[in-house]
Amino acid sequence: MNTGVSYALAFLNGHNLTANVRAEIESTSSNSKSFVATGFPKGVGAIPSFAYSYLEDSTPGYSEDISRGGSFLGALNYNYKYRYLLDASISSDGSTAFGRNQKFQTFWSVGAGWNINKEAFAEDWDWMQELKLRGSYGSNGNQNVNSLTSNVYSYYPGSDIFGSAAYLSGYANPNLRWQVVKKTSVGIDLMFLQNRLLLNVDYYYTKTNPLVVDIEQKPSSGLPSYSVNLGHLNTNGVEFSISYYAIRDLKRHIMLNFRLNGNTYKSKYGGFGEGLNNLNEAYKNDSSVSASQNINSLVQYQDGESPTALFAVRSLGIDPATGKEVFLTKNGTPTFTYNADDRVKIADSNPKIKGVFGVSFTYKQITASVNLRYNLGSYAFNNALFSKVENISSDNIVYNQDKRALYDRWQQPGDIANFRGISLTTSTPISSRFIQKDNYLRGESARISWDFSRDKWIKRLYLEDFKFNVSLTDFFD
Repeated sequence: MNTGVSYALAFLNGHNLTANVRAEIESTSSNSKSFVATGFPKGVGAIPSFAYSYLEDSTPGYSEDISRGGSFLGALNYNYKYRYLLDASISSDGSTAFGRNQKFQTFWSVGAGWNINKEAFAEDWDWMQELKLRGSYGSNGNQNVNSLTSNVYSYYPGSDIFGSAAYLSGYANPNLRWQVVKKTSVGIDLMFLQNRLLLNVDYYYTKTNPLVVDIEQKPSSGLPSYSVNLGHLNTNGVEFSISYYAIRDLKRHIMLNFRLNGNTYKSKYGGFGEGLNNLNEAYKNDSSVSASQNINSLVQYQDGESPTALFAVRSLGIDPATGKEVFLTKNGTPTFTYNADDRVKIADSNPKIKGVFGVSFTYKQITASVNLRYNLGSYAFNNALFSKVENISSDNIVYNQDKRALYDRWQQPGDIANFRGISLTTSTPISSRFIQKDNYLRGESARISWDFSRDKWIKRLYLEDFKFNVSLTDFFD
């Protein structure tokens, strides 16, 4: 349910005021039931009533989730002859995703803008159609955390001499607070050459404090993890967009437009101290995966480091004499022995800059456009090399594998190879050898359309609008 009131007033020859008040409440509930049936006669399809039985040793499944939230917002917008602009807002938001003592959080923001091109001294600026300076400061919340309203207990299937059994699968933190993001932003909007060249640039700085982190718990606690507020994340970056009309003939409806946008930012953790050492150790020593092959261990929570930093043991490559991988310890000593404690920061998966370049052309009724996405300066873990070239188990050898598993591996003493010798019994650990540059240019989308709306035969068919479109996405990578 939501409700709101808006009020607008123009007064004293140029002053404009708009006020809004809004309230909203929401409740979402979901549940699911499942079972597995087996033994279907040929030709009847997967209709449960035709099944011969349930799957042996299986039990029905059931889950439910309930979440509720509320929001109350007040906003005020003022401008004087659209020359000076001022916005302000305040809100109080509540959610069952957080502790019962901290369900509601207050957020506020204020922003200002100055349209310099509307000043009297800019009336003769024929070369510029828009020059706007703007800035804002405010806070907002992040509800992207695990719901605390899910089942506290999970149940073991079947029973024993004591009857049915249950185990603790979740435990609420009554003091868990919202993730609060405070953001400062300044920007400029420019328009030149009779609306043909447009430029927008923004600089921003954000601080998320506190963060919500799931802390790995000791087995004796009975809990896999526990949500707490710990640390903060600082981010600063720049966003820009440029649009240029090389041809802009509105009368004949002929246009050629080039556009480019991009952003670059850096983030750093802080305030963790020793608080997440257990979580980092849990990733390294995950019992379900060997310490040397746990991909989660690439990520570490450390003060002063980026959330997208990649950690691994450094590698010097494959020893030509033995076909074994040579690692570096933290102090730089070569060794054949892998040790997860020798991990250091290798690279960052966050690119130096990324964005989209596009071009569009319109000739009367025909419009064609192409958009290319670029990514520069990032690194990524190459899972294809890790799992399809070097870690092929005897069970997986029957499936499709990378051909480099046969041709680019060490085979005999003296071979200079990128990959170690073939082995179906010995696993290859994660090292810097599998962290590689991830620069790319991708064909994000392409489209061509023909607008028949102005043709006379469209009217004879009693149609107001008729367009034919052909589009492609991810047309090259």
